[in-house]
Amino acid sequence: MTQAAGASADDVRFVAKADYLKTLTALRSEGFEMCADLTAVDFL
Repeated sequence: MTQAAGASADDVRFVAKADYLKTLTALRSEGFEMCADLTAVDFL
């Protein structure tokens, strides 16, 4: 997982497909409840 810092205070994470479930499980265990701006891009 990589993290990007931007001009805003938002926390941005880029998660590899293979690590997606493990990452979300870890976030939930830490009390994270909602991905408000979850976005996905599919390269065909």
